[in-house]
Amino acid sequence: MGELFKKENEREKAKAFFSKIIQIWRKFILDNDNEQMMQDFDIVYYEEAEQHLRHMLEYFEMEFGPNHLIFADCQFSYGLVCLQIDDQQLQQQGVESIKNAREIYANTLGDFDEQTEKVQQVLQSLEQRYMQE
Repeated sequence: MGELFKKENEREKAKAFFSKIIQIWRKFILDNDNEQMMQDFDIVYYEEAEQHLRHMLEYFEMEFGPNHLIFADCQFSYGLVCLQIDDQQLQQQGVESIKNAREIYANTLGDFDEQTEKVQQVLQSLEQRYMQE
């Protein structure tokens, strides 16, 4: 559907549709921090989501710019999805995407905004997880 809206130059409808997909992935990953459940979820779904979200990132950057909140939202979800895939390069991209999202949120909304703080918490938990390994 989002692709259809893009083709019809319905920019705001495409943005709204893609935004829902971004929210669904972010909510799924953040609300299901149970490692076993996340491992049982077929990797194919994460790989497919990574491709879709990467395509959305390209679209949002082109249409709205690299400092727009929708771009940050997509970067955050893209980063979370990349961290679920057993590929070191993708995981590194994921961390960088989350850091970029945090920077956009902080610059746009401020350091003490709820969204900025949520992304910061994810980054801190990543640091703790990798320091323990």
